Amino acid sequence: MKNKTIFSTALTILLSWYGLSVPASAQWKDNMGGNWNNPTSASIGNIINDQLWNRLRAKARARDKSGRSAPTKPGRIDTPSAEPEVSKKTPAPIDSAVRFRSSGTQLRTQTFADALSAGGSPETKKQMIAIISTLLTEYEKAARAQGKPNDLALATTAALVYNSSIYNGTPEPEDARIMEIRDALAELMVEDGTFSAMADRQKQELYENLVISTMLAKVGYEEAKKNGDKATMEIYRNLAGQTLQLVSGLPPEKINFSTEPTAAASSDDSPAAATAPLEHWVLLRAYGDNSSAGAKQYNGKRVTITGPVDFVRVENGKQVARMGVPMWSGLQMFCIFPASQKTAVEKLMVNQRIVMACTVLGEAGGYSRIGNVDLGSSVGRLTLDNCILQ
Repeated sequence: MKNKTIFSTALTILLSWYGLSVPASAQWKDNMGGNWNNPTSASIGNIINDQLWNRLRAKARARDKSGRSAPTKPGRIDTPSAEPEVSKKTPAPIDSAVRFRSSGTQLRTQTFADALSAGGSPETKKQMIAIISTLLTEYEKAARAQGKPNDLALATTAALVYNSSIYNGTPEPEDARIMEIRDALAELMVEDGTFSAMADRQKQELYENLVISTMLAKVGYEEAKKNGDKATMEIYRNLAGQTLQLVSGLPPEKINFSTEPTAAASSDDSPAAATAPLEHWVLLRAYGDNSSAGAKQYNGKRVTITGPVDFVRVENGKQVARMGVPMWSGLQMFCIFPASQKTAVEKLMVNQRIVMACTVLGEAGGYSRIGNVDLGSSVGRLTLDNCILQ
């Protein structure tokens, strides 16, 4: 039988004490957006696409290998065998690196309450503050029971898992699975330095944004589902999608935790273990935020990316596509195709979204002119080579 979710107690309390008082038209974007205008969401997007499933598979293989190892002495549990697939570079201790020292007060309750009760009576505002305050308190009780108080990795996992379940209409993972995802995500966050530059107050604000937006969407969706209110369910589904995109920087349909990788899964290099395509702007963000770090992570690697085509030109006998350039990006992305792709590339349309596997050359090896476009020496350009449309 499926276990109750970790935070079912908080949901039960909220529903039984207050019923559903959250306005269905509420938007989280204004409350969360400001705290995600940094490389954090891009880092999480990279982790989800590039590393999380491989880390979970590696842990599953290690557990499977350990489970098959017989103890050498009666009553003794042997130390698990080495896990070559799992990086040993993770700074220790992991938990302390993804936690924060609380200010002792709730930092985001009033902001959310004001937004959600805008135009309401004083009594409505008072009730909204009580709902959100109770939600944070009950969440923290549940997290503390799991041994993870003030834990950004668990809050991020909850945001990803629960909002993905709402948006994609998939079952929620069991408690053990949620904690397994959290542990893998925590390791990768520390390795990636996702939160390393954030002060405790910033971490707490981010934590509360994650908890409030996720649990309010969850409460609203479950109450609407219980009442058979499909229109309201769809509104909360859209809110869950907004939160997913703010957290990860990825389209919400790309995040799905309903499929569990196992120790018996094929090797990470096989097609069955392939990760979802990476949004092209994630590469642009990685190089734009830190050119050296982006080069270290991607140069020379084969990646599968997706995004819109800006234009296609022929240069030096090869077809070259420029991908759409976000307004914030100081880089342009050019993708070079081999002759074998000529027929397929000729059919591409402006703004058409494509999926392709490419080798990342980095900020080198590009052209100074593409067709009639003079790039100049001052324009940053990221070049991908030997691109094959999928």
